[in-house]
Amino acid sequence: MIMRGRLRKLFRIGKVQDGTPALLAVLLVSGALHFAWLSHPDSVIFDEIHFGKFVNAYCCSHERIFDLHPPHAKLLIAGGARLLGYRGGVEFRAIDDPYGDVSPFPVRFVPALAGTFLPLIVYTLMLQLGGSRPAALFATLLVLLDNALLLQTRVIALDGILLSSTLLSLVAILAALRAQSHVRRSAYCFVAGAMAALAAGSKYTGLIAIGLVGSCIVVEIVRAVTDKQVVWYWLRKSLWIMAGFVMTYGIGWQLHFALLTVPGAGDMWGLPTGHFLADMIDTQIKMLTSNIDLSARHPDSSPWWAWPLMHAPLFYWLHEKARLYLFGNPIIWWTASVMLVVVLVNLVLVRVCDLKVVSDRERKPILWLPVIGFIGAYLPLSQVGRVLFLYHYFTAFVFSIVTVVLWLDHVGWLRADGLTRQRASVYGYLVIAMVGFVGISPVTYGFATGTWLVDFLFEIFPTWR
Repeated sequence: MIMRGRLRKLFRIGKVQDGTPALLAVLLVSGALHFAWLSHPDSVIFDEIHFGKFVNAYCCSHERIFDLHPPHAKLLIAGGARLLGYRGGVEFRAIDDPYGDVSPFPVRFVPALAGTFLPLIVYTLMLQLGGSRPAALFATLLVLLDNALLLQTRVIALDGILLSSTLLSLVAILAALRAQSHVRRSAYCFVAGAMAALAAGSKYTGLIAIGLVGSCIVVEIVRAVTDKQVVWYWLRKSLWIMAGFVMTYGIGWQLHFALLTVPGAGDMWGLPTGHFLADMIDTQIKMLTSNIDLSARHPDSSPWWAWPLMHAPLFYWLHEKARLYLFGNPIIWWTASVMLVVVLVNLVLVRVCDLKVVSDRERKPILWLPVIGFIGAYLPLSQVGRVLFLYHYFTAFVFSIVTVVLWLDHVGWLRADGLTRQRASVYGYLVIAMVGFVGISPVTYGFATGTWLVDFLFEIFPTWR
């Protein structure tokens, strides 16, 4: 009973009639979508060529490797695979190379687990940002019904861990701001720092997490700038954030050096000298330099400005009549992009013209945080010269959903008085989104459909070709 009460308080899901059955149903559906046919295809998919080699190194061969990304997410994937019995045996040389007698399930387990819980993390974040329960569930369903997010969290990839840890860092810091006791605030601040470190340790773009966490603290300090006691209070709490970040980030690198002790391909970038801090800094400088200098091109790469409209889906795998494409659900991607423009223009006009949006909500949503999240996750990539793909937009995409749904909730399109009392347009949109999800799903799961589905999609959406 005590644990049940703590979980209820943590996720703020309230009484059963307030949506708990629906939320549990979402969790079950999300788990089913992510783990069904997880071992299909039983051959190498796209970036599994790279990340699979890193999993082999951490869990099995212990050969030194070099990557453009920090080790944390890969360590989690390798640890999960090891616990589930994976002992190597797959070379990950080329797309469609068979796994042979080795099941792909263990190496895809942790990404699928992160993807399974991602909708619930979005639900919790929506509540923390001041959204109603129906709005939180609506945003959750949009994340659940996106084909691109689903596919990327069913293969050996880092994005599911990156997204989950980024959003969890915000959930934790917002919980810290509302916590009533000093101990809980300190604990939540530590978790916020730890999750931000995991995000940064997945990909360097995850540094947006510590920026957003820090922004929340800065806002609190600015609001209380005339009260020195409050200012110093939050400055002290920031030390817990730093402690969580430094500890988690450092542990990941310690494991990296401790596990990779056998000579390997990574030796070409230099051998560790045995001084942890110096080796960690030196390796990261080489990573960042290599990231900047990366000049390889790919036919399915796409410019940053084209991502909101899903201009260039990404080919992942082909075998006879079955294929995998990273297609997002066009209903969700395009409406989120268009509505985000509407929201941003509205927010600017309201500020410039000193207007007020009439709302019957007791509490205004915290819109600035997901807006900053979107901008911080998206615009810096416009300055990156290396090859980029559609999945680089995922963090900004999720923040766009959160922003739009919070605003729609605030202006009253979503009704706060229950899941069964929404406008017909809300249910109509969800039905259309489900149709879009089901229509794309054969190339999300790699079902054998011949070429007709891809040909049809390219015919009605010629810019995808």
